[in-house]
This record gives sequence, structure tokens and C-alpha cells, in this order.
Amino acid sequence: MAEAEPHQSLQLDLSESADGSIAVMLIANSIRSQNVSYELRTIGASVSTHKGSTRLQANHESTLSTIRFRAGSNWCVSLSVKEELGSRYTITRGNAC
Repeated sequence: MAEAEPHQSLQLDLSESADGSIAVMLIANSIRSQNVSYELRTIGASVSTHKGSTRLQANHESTLSTIRFRAGSNWCVSLSVKEELGSRYTITRGNAC
């Protein structure tokens, strides 16, 4: 799993299958209890957007969502996050971001 910045309570974990599909896991691990809202967008053979909000418990790692998509030759995963205490950030992965 990729290391997150200290202030980032949501992270992405990606794995690619032999058939060209990519599994994206949205991982939560916050140092404090707080509300977060997010938008996870996948671009590959098709485009999909998943939006949500949740309350995170301090120091409790959990998987919020797992999304699979067919990558194609050009793909991008983008996660935009807004934390209750004001932090905003975007994480991108892929060869076409």
C-alpha cells in the first residue's frame, strides 16, 4: 500500500489483474475522529464516479469501498477528499492523469 501523507485520512490501494482490470480500494485511516466527503473517479474503457461521505473513527483502518474497472490502454484514478477540519487533497494514479 502506498504511504499516505500524515494529514491524509483516505488512501488508494490499486492492484492490476492479468485480464487488464484494476481493483481500487479506498482505505480510511485517520489520526482523529472526523467526517470526510470524497469523490472517486475512474477513467479507462469507461468512466465512473463514486461519491460518498462518512464518519471516520480515530486510528481505525477500514476499507470504505472496492471498485473494479477495465483499464484499457489509458487510465486514471482520481480521489478528491474534503476533511471536516479543512484539509482538501487529490490523489491520482494511472498513466493518463
